[in-house]
Amino acid sequence: MAILEIKIQDQLLDLYDTEKIVQSFSLINIEDITKRESEYSNTFKVPKTNKNLQNLGYADFLNSDSLIPYSRLNCEILIDGFIFKKGFISIENIDEDISLRFFTGNAGFYEIIKNKSINQIDTDNTPSLKTIWNLSNVISRRTANEGLIFPMIDYNGMPSANTNVDVRLLLPAFYRKTLIQAIVEDAGYTLVNNIQESIEAYNNDILPTSKNNLKNDAATITNNSYKGADNYLNGMNARESIDILDLQSPFFFFTYRNNQGNTGYTLQRFKFADYIEGNPSRYILNGFNYYFLCDADGEYNINLDLNINYTNGLTWTNYSNVVPAFDVVNRVEWFIVINDTNFNLIHKTEYPYINTSSYVGSTISISFTDIINKTKKVVAQRGDKITLQAFVISSFYNDTTQGGTLVSNFLATTSVGDTFEVKLAEGLAFNGAVSPENCLSDIKQADLFKDTCIRYGLIPIVDEDNKKVTLFEFSEIKSNIQNAVDWSNKLDETKDYNLEFKIDSYAQRNNLKHKEDKFVLSPPSGSDGAITISNDNLTVQKDLYISPFAASETVERLNGKKVIYIDLHDGVSLINTSSFKNGVTARTCYIEKDNFTVTYTDGTSSTIVSTDIPLTWFIDADKNYNAGFSTNLLDYSVDLINILQRLKIVKCEIRLNILDIINLNYFYPIYIDEFNSYFFLSKISQFDYTSNDSTSVELIKLN
Repeated sequence: MAILEIKIQDQLLDLYDTEKIVQSFSLINIEDITKRESEYSNTFKVPKTNKNLQNLGYADFLNSDSLIPYSRLNCEILIDGFIFKKGFISIENIDEDISLRFFTGNAGFYEIIKNKSINQIDTDNTPSLKTIWNLSNVISRRTANEGLIFPMIDYNGMPSANTNVDVRLLLPAFYRKTLIQAIVEDAGYTLVNNIQESIEAYNNDILPTSKNNLKNDAATITNNSYKGADNYLNGMNARESIDILDLQSPFFFFTYRNNQGNTGYTLQRFKFADYIEGNPSRYILNGFNYYFLCDADGEYNINLDLNINYTNGLTWTNYSNVVPAFDVVNRVEWFIVINDTNFNLIHKTEYPYINTSSYVGSTISISFTDIINKTKKVVAQRGDKITLQAFVISSFYNDTTQGGTLVSNFLATTSVGDTFEVKLAEGLAFNGAVSPENCLSDIKQADLFKDTCIRYGLIPIVDEDNKKVTLFEFSEIKSNIQNAVDWSNKLDETKDYNLEFKIDSYAQRNNLKHKEDKFVLSPPSGSDGAITISNDNLTVQKDLYISPFAASETVERLNGKKVIYIDLHDGVSLINTSSFKNGVTARTCYIEKDNFTVTYTDGTSSTIVSTDIPLTWFIDADKNYNAGFSTNLLDYSVDLINILQRLKIVKCEIRLNILDIINLNYFYPIYIDEFNSYFFLSKISQFDYTSNDSTSVELIKLN
């Protein structure tokens, strides 16, 4: 008998002398072709020795903080000292023994992707799935064959009678094949794709923007935010003087900026360098020049929480005879300034008139305070510098019109702990960053993977040992008859075989549908389909599969060109991203490049393009392939459907050994002379690594 050993996290477990693991293997569940199967073992038990408990983080201790009972533990199964299978172990329960279950094959991969959404794809790993939404990128990305593209889709606002396209109404779409590859790679596997050359439709399948609440992704917001505090007693200190000679008007004023003044006065922008949150590298300190440096286009929220102390010192000199009498008012205006040229008023303070006649011959100090708790939205671009500045206007009313000189010193200081915050707005604006996170619906990665397999008749094989996911076409099994594996001499003829002709989980009509969407008034004919089975012993009808995507209508725009229509925009304010708000269902469609003249514009600049204009369709009779189940998609599963039509399931006992399992290739048919037939291997049930007994095998006859 073979010697069994089990390693968890590179540590050998103590086993019972009679320990065994029986494992089941499956490629596709013939009882439900919408499922993709995995390899799994039964529950087996190991003794509760100190070594085993230590390897399992003493999970039996009730007050333990160990996460091992909730983790996938790397595991190796060794037979006679050689690694037979790699996978992972889960702890089922602990009583007098430790009950474990071993998984491998697809199970590990699906476990990772089943709880993650497609809008959680890590675009740092796949940078082709993100870009800046602007005129230049919309045009340059039109030729893309992977990643992200801005296709011609009418989101409610594309013209019919001309070819002038406003790029502020063109949203990104994402190639399905790139999303699938990113899902696999994010899970820690390598994708081996054997279908890209053979299925043209798969290469041109895209997922358009369908999210009705366009938002900047969290990473972009964090990168473009900064909140800091003032622990420096920020000050704006300015000095101006004016000679009062025979003024024609009794009213005159000074204007101070915090970057003006005479020598000897320290001038600086307001400094908030004590980091609180956000990205500290966005706040630049350069001498007395302090600013926030934008790294993304879009709207920014500026939040001020300031307690301001103002002092205005006034002195009269060189006067003759009668000292002038003045009424004084100070007005302070606070601005968010972009690049020292674009001024955005956020707050204004006015102090009441003060009569200064009682202060003749001396310096007057006028003090007042203010609280600024304000938010201001500004539009900025990558590379812009945002600063906080104050402007002072001091107005004086002179009722004596005397000669002399008035000198005014003005000081504004913040208080320790005052805060200044700049943060990229959550709402996505044109010129903002686009990616799956802010454009695609909350569809699970496992559901997209499953939908892809069903649409194109694909079978995924997961190699846990080498961390590879390989996509095959089901039709490849039949085309591999010349490579069939002969198990004729392994058939256990001492046991009867069982032959079945139907599966009760199917009906005579098995519907495959797209999801309903109230914004699709007339789903194209052929969007849904059915697999029919000529067996009167089955129930009449059932829904076999409902895709997470809705069908899309095709319309004529741009002087007779066909594009899909997604009623995402409310059509009220066409150039307004906040109007992309209708609650549409996720979509998928195909893309094809055409040569005709289009004028792309962003409302300010325009560019004429005459090549590679990306048109879209869902179902179009003029195309070689379409996205409807009864209009082309079921053609990819014709071999599997033919098997279901004349179904013959053989369940028999086969004398399998470890080498048979190691060399198992699901895409090589099985030949058995006793039946004079070729089969595809549906299931191996409870193969015992350490036994020579025969194993129950389920075979499906190839027609």
